[in-house]
Amino acid sequence: MLKFLKSLFGAPDSVQSPTIGTAAVESPRNRVPGLEVETASSCSQEGSAAALEASATRAGTSDLAPVVPQPALKSQAQLDEELIASQAWIDAVTAGEQAWIDKMDALLAAVRSAQEEGRAVPLMMLSQYFWLKTPVPELGTSKLLDELRERIEKDFSVKSYRTYIENKTKTRWNSYPHSVDWYMGEYLQVRPSYLDGLRDLFEKIPERIGIVEDHYDTLKAGEKEFRPAAGGDNLLRFKGFLTKYAQEHLPGVTPLDFFPGNSPRYIRDYFGSDIKISGYLLLWGMMSVVQVSRSSGAQSSTSQIGIEFEKKLIAEISEKFPAARIEPTPVTGDQGADVILILDGVKIVIQAKKYTGVVGNAAVQEVFAAMQFYDADYAMVVTNSRYTAAAQTLATKIGVELATASDYLRRIQQLIV
Repeated sequence: MLKFLKSLFGAPDSVQSPTIGTAAVESPRNRVPGLEVETASSCSQEGSAAALEASATRAGTSDLAPVVPQPALKSQAQLDEELIASQAWIDAVTAGEQAWIDKMDALLAAVRSAQEEGRAVPLMMLSQYFWLKTPVPELGTSKLLDELRERIEKDFSVKSYRTYIENKTKTRWNSYPHSVDWYMGEYLQVRPSYLDGLRDLFEKIPERIGIVEDHYDTLKAGEKEFRPAAGGDNLLRFKGFLTKYAQEHLPGVTPLDFFPGNSPRYIRDYFGSDIKISGYLLLWGMMSVVQVSRSSGAQSSTSQIGIEFEKKLIAEISEKFPAARIEPTPVTGDQGADVILILDGVKIVIQAKKYTGVVGNAAVQEVFAAMQFYDADYAMVVTNSRYTAAAQTLATKIGVELATASDYLRRIQQLIV
């Protein structure tokens, strides 16, 4: 039986020790048919899997886009450095520096013109605004101009602002992420807008005094309540009251008036406190002007200055309208008229007001009464100053013409046509 089985499976007649190494694998005599098939099948499967994997890898690789290397992101400092070095930035900064010079010259020219014309009140208010304390006799001299320039240059010093920005970029770098040079360049571009606001404020001081005239009773009540010298109990509260009132009711004194909405907020905030203090000082000074005008009658046109103004108007009317008959009224008892003009059958009563402040309701009422008294066709007030809002409203209601020294001749021409 054993022999039969051996012959059936092809086994050798005697058992031999298996060879070790390569011969054990490659020798046909050592191969077991079932094991050989299984091994071959396994190798075949592994080979197929490897082939599929390689094919899949090749297929996947062909579908991917080529990898493009990305440039490194630039830091804020690098971006700032590139911008500052650009010609556009350099030109903008240079233009800002030149604009500062030009606008300063324009402001001082406007102040010099006021000096030549003897407009003391705007000059006093400008000195008050900067707390220069210029003596009245020196308001018309070069001293005011020199002090004004020096004060503005000091307040808006490039060196001082740079020190401030250097500190902010170190201590508040999250709020000030740019370089110091970047902030300085922007400052030099924006700085001239302050001079625009200041010049506009100076040229409109008479109008601002008119606003103070309209609010005077409220302001005096606040002064009486808070200012110790007037019977109040707290000077700081009085300053706070005036500061708030100026910001809410007096045009031209807010930070936005000097640095409009397109200006960087951090620049507006930096100068905001000083601008508000100056607004409070200006309002306080204007209250004094109104108080003096009310208490002393400093606006009266019966003064020598007023008489000279009347003579000037008469001379100009005579030159413009040679055929007109002009009758000056008595200095006293004029019933509210300084000049009576008759031209082409039209009678016009004129009241001349050479004012240091603004013209209020009283002048409108007086000339209206004069129109009734002299049986005139028209009534007109002529001033070198401005009119309060209340005076303009009343004049419109009762038909009184409000003119200035620069346009009254044209207004007369319109009345006689």
